[in-house]
Amino acid sequence: MGKTTIIKSLQNELDSRGFSTQYIWLRYNHYLVKPVHGFCRLVGLSRKRVNADGKIVWRHEFYRSKLFCKLYIFLTYLDTLFSRVKVWFFTTIITPDILICDRWVYDVLIDLAVDTRTPELLESNWFKLFSLIIPLRAKQYIIKRDYENILIARPEYLNDHDFEHRKLLYEKLEQKEKPIAVENNSSVSRVVKKIMNDFLD
Repeated sequence: MGKTTIIKSLQNELDSRGFSTQYIWLRYNHYLVKPVHGFCRLVGLSRKRVNADGKIVWRHEFYRSKLFCKLYIFLTYLDTLFSRVKVWFFTTIITPDILICDRWVYDVLIDLAVDTRTPELLESNWFKLFSLIIPLRAKQYIIKRDYENILIARPEYLNDHDFEHRKLLYEKLEQKEKPIAVENNSSVSRVVKKIMNDFLD
């Protein structure tokens, strides 16, 4: 079972209890950084590779230029700040009881830390600035799994050079006061129950 299955089950549970829900996916907010990605492909800061499933992806190697890393972090922050407008739209215009934001600020930070090879990003002022984008009333969760279970569900990660680095960063993020870590090594219902208990507490 994956995160998408958990989110759908959580929405069903919330709906059954009379809550209206809305889901939005917010990981890639590419406005200012979109033309920058094209530039990176031209100058070699992004390299093409083929995944185990045969799909072509671009692997970012921004860390090869410290100056560029600083610029990229700044532009990504602005793009993530702009994405707050989407959240405002749903909470103010659509007005569901609960808005589920999938892969937003913290996932963006992890991506940044990996692409720029800046693990200290999670301890920097940037972390504080990014965190301020999240609404004060929001509940934040990390869905975590054991290493073996991750590879069973996503065997392609064996060929992902950034997997170990990303895993360590999520473990580091887990030590923060927020978000709340939820184990995903059992049934979907148990995971949803734990989130619901925390949410309704």
